Amino acid sequence: MAAEKHFDTVYVFETDFQKTVVESLLKTRPQTETRLIVDARSGKISLGGEEYQINLNGIKPVLRSLRSRQTLPAISAGELVCTAFTGFNCRLFLTSIEYEKLSIYDDGTGTPVILKDGRYVTRSVHNVVRYLFASIYTLLRYGKALPSDKRILGRLDTYYSIYPFVDERYTKEHAPQLRIVALDYFHTRRYMLRDAVGYISTGESGMKNSALARAVAAQGRKPEYYPHPHEDVSAVDKALISGIIRPQGTIESYFEEKGVPGRLYGEISTAFLNLKLMGCPSKMTVFYKYDKARQSYFDLFETVGIELEEIR
Repeated sequence: MAAEKHFDTVYVFETDFQKTVVESLLKTRPQTETRLIVDARSGKISLGGEEYQINLNGIKPVLRSLRSRQTLPAISAGELVCTAFTGFNCRLFLTSIEYEKLSIYDDGTGTPVILKDGRYVTRSVHNVVRYLFASIYTLLRYGKALPSDKRILGRLDTYYSIYPFVDERYTKEHAPQLRIVALDYFHTRRYMLRDAVGYISTGESGMKNSALARAVAAQGRKPEYYPHPHEDVSAVDKALISGIIRPQGTIESYFEEKGVPGRLYGEISTAFLNLKLMGCPSKMTVFYKYDKARQSYFDLFETVGIELEEIR
């Protein structure tokens, strides 16, 4: 077995958006620290110049990972910085990396909501099964099951937040030990408005076509459709959209470069929150189906002035 490698800090990101948050965080850190940056995008894990076909964010990927002989190398860190709550891959790093201090940063709206409510809002049977499969993998490979939300909340030391509305109210009940550090992330961008309608998708909503139909009825024309990076668009009613656009990188950067539709519709998505905080002048409407467990999400969007429209 290879000798364990130690770093002052290990940073993990799983999406293009998370990558930009980590880059923002790195600007505040001492250049003298020894660091390892783990790129876990696209269902693969890249670290130290090597790529590992390990992915726990789904039952089939877990089974493929179990069949593989690959395991992550032995790594330890003074501080492990990751999102912790996003997918199961992030929890994989909590079991496979030895660390002294656990810190998190925003992956989107999910992190402040979890810290405010003290629980992960998605409790579907499907996700419980995924959790069990992922835990079986880590038990077999690392001798430890994936940590629970409660255990993660108890281990957290620092929360690097990009959102200006996050403060002690989010943590005093469920993680009172957590120190909040504000990152200077949002800067007003120069968005050029286009005479177009856009629809931003999360890729998971069962109400998508109903929401698209409402957008078309309200505007009298079809919107450009921006799918989630990993979305299968086969279920989208193509008669309701003018076309599908898959930006390279974050949608915020794409809109800054190409121009942003003057009217944006979509589902509860981090992209809307970020665009608003970056000074995007588009008029925005987010469709939702009421769910008491998701009330904190709705509150966040109303806090920054995004219009919400319920679909019954």
